Amino acid sequence: MLELHRRWLGAEERSRAASASVATAGSGARFDELDSRSARRFFWPFFGFSFIFSFVAGFATAVVATVIATIIGRVGDQSPAQLQTTLPLVQVGLALVLAVPLTKLWTRLITKRSFGGFGLRIVRSVAAGAAP
Repeated sequence: MLELHRRWLGAEERSRAASASVATAGSGARFDELDSRSARRFFWPFFGFSFIFSFVAGFATAVVATVIATIIGRVGDQSPAQLQTTLPLVQVGLALVLAVPLTKLWTRLITKRSFGGFGLRIVRSVAAGAAP
């Protein structure tokens, strides 16, 4: 039993030291702490999720901007030519208004979601002389 326990402790120690990416996966990992294989497993799902998120956010923003521009056109009795000028202005204005909330949402999503089995850890700079 003692030999079995000693072997178990040795195997546990070896598994802890196996890889920096495995050691940091549970608590979140910085991308530069991952080995190349783990980095690829993290990057491609992250890239795909980023593409889908930005496509959905852009499409939703365009639809809402079109609805707002149409309402402005109806209320202001604008001609279709004037509406073509109003639409880009509303799109840019709406994108500027939504930039901060969407960025906050995206940051929350990527810090809570796990890509390839590895969470993303946000690293904040620590003031000089302060303990981390």
